[in-house]
Amino acid sequence: MEKFYFQKGTGNFEKVDAKAFHGGSGYINRERIFPNHNFPFHMNIWELEPGASEGMHKHNEPLHKFRELYYFLEGEGEVGLDNETIKVSKGDSMLINPETDRGIRNVGSDILKVMIIWGM
Repeated sequence: MEKFYFQKGTGNFEKVDAKAFHGGSGYINRERIFPNHNFPFHMNIWELEPGASEGMHKHNEPLHKFRELYYFLEGEGEVGLDNETIKVSKGDSMLINPETDRGIRNVGSDILKVMIIWGM
């Protein structure tokens, strides 16, 4: 087992059509953290452009059942959770259970930056 893992920040974000994220809209700039390691979780930094969204979705399929953690680093947004909407901004975090329908939307005029960890 390794003592630690280190990935130097590159600032190289991949611009992805948000339709790829559960049918979202607009564009999301994504940086994958430790993409080449076989960890029991995944981690990304997303930058949602103004008006961009991730589509509503769940992670409760038998072979794809896990919680998802959102930690908001910059900007202003909304997270849809089942039938309610929660406003979020820098420093806010959420841990969402597999059966909860969820999605993120940037409602601000600047980038909404969020760290997402899933597979837990």
